[in-house]
Amino acid sequence: MKLTNDCFLEIIKNFKYDHHTLYNCLLVNRLFCRFIVPPLWANPFYNISKYSINVISIFLIYLDENEKHQLTSQIDLSYTSIFQKTIFEYADFLETYSNFKLRNVISSWYQCTQDISKPSLEIATLIAIQSMLFRRCKRITKFYILVDNDISPFPSIPISWYYFSELRECKFKFMASNSRHCTKVYTYINSISVFNKRIQTIRIMDYNKVIQPYCREPLLNLISAQTKLKELELTYYFTSNFIPFLQQKKVQTLKKLILKGIKFDNENNLKNFASNLENLSIKNFFGNPFGEGKNNLHKLQRLELEDNEIELNRIVLNAKCESLKFFRIKERELSNEVKEEFNLLLSLNFPNITTLCYVTDNLIFSSTLKIFKKLYELQIKGFAYYNHYYLRTIVKYLSNSLKILDLLNFDDYSYENLNFFLQDFDIVRVKLEVLILPFNIELDLLPNLKKFIEKAKYLRHIEIIQSENYNTEKQKDSKREIIELCHVRSIKFILNVHFI
Repeated sequence: MKLTNDCFLEIIKNFKYDHHTLYNCLLVNRLFCRFIVPPLWANPFYNISKYSINVISIFLIYLDENEKHQLTSQIDLSYTSIFQKTIFEYADFLETYSNFKLRNVISSWYQCTQDISKPSLEIATLIAIQSMLFRRCKRITKFYILVDNDISPFPSIPISWYYFSELRECKFKFMASNSRHCTKVYTYINSISVFNKRIQTIRIMDYNKVIQPYCREPLLNLISAQTKLKELELTYYFTSNFIPFLQQKKVQTLKKLILKGIKFDNENNLKNFASNLENLSIKNFFGNPFGEGKNNLHKLQRLELEDNEIELNRIVLNAKCESLKFFRIKERELSNEVKEEFNLLLSLNFPNITTLCYVTDNLIFSSTLKIFKKLYELQIKGFAYYNHYYLRTIVKYLSNSLKILDLLNFDDYSYENLNFFLQDFDIVRVKLEVLILPFNIELDLLPNLKKFIEKAKYLRHIEIIQSENYNTEKQKDSKREIIELCHVRSIKFILNVHFI
């Protein structure tokens, strides 16, 4: 049986962020090379490495005479002539532009290839390469801009580029201490608003409150101009303009909304802004996102709460939503009473939850955990001390429907506690399929772990943490025994290393 070209392309898509694997496949044959070059050069700076640094040498080949003239008086470009006849026009495959990653890679390139390096040379190289990219790269779909205190210039983008580009994602991250660094960025925002109306993802992050009032309007216009916007993230964004905007604008296509550091008043309601929202994340939030009325986000499927006021969390959890499937909460200072209350509200108002994720510094579980009749996956993460009492409580009240239990991120690796867990777990009642645990495999727990695996008829995946000092011969023998047992049962066994 011979795979078609379409099958090859689908397989390669799964490795688009694994540049090491893509590089290894380049020389298999001409067909592989033809298929792999485009995704490999779509985002060559995804991971800064020796490969991405070499990209700068290739990019210098495509400079026109004016761009080369900017550099020849300062650095020697004669060595690039050996690359003049490239098989592909590599720069044309670029799909992701990031000003700060390009800047960092150029700096690394100078350190690795040039005898001399100074800011003026790096800036001149950055200007030339940016000019080349926006002169010829028509495939760019992701446009990322970091505004910080670095003196490096932003690219001068011709209007024709906006006209022919097909942007799908924009991210503007403001970290400068002075608003004067933002001026150039607003020209991009205004031009994108005019020529690019099919952007699907917009992220605006203002960490130092440098976005001036007269500049906030272009950002809102950018959001408003989009006809296919699916994801919007606003981080510490000024609310004085955004709140009225919420009341006036409806984004029916919006599916995912991430809000951090936003303050709502009682008059505001997310329903007016995005009635078809499916994914909502709220962090450091103030006020009630649902307004004075009830929750009208009837299509909401995923809800995440992090570091909010307790009252806000209570309001959100009181809003009934039968469509919700995934709920995650990260709070560090909640009393046991509040956690009990939240569990009860969750089970009553979100009856169809299939995935629960708790990230906390202390745990409390009661019989409310058993109320979740459709719970498929339970994740309990954080830095809590995980003693046998909590283990037994979790085991006792697990829902019968549970298939995946993930406790991986705890800071307690006591094999004694795992023994309590293995002894108490009712594998007949809870037909677990995936188990992820933060414990070493010690000889003392080996018999109970064996019994657990033997009885767990539905178990198909088990993952256990291993500390870095796990290297004695007896421990290695324990590991081999477990691996052999899992192999006999056709269970996928993964042993992760935890560095302490």
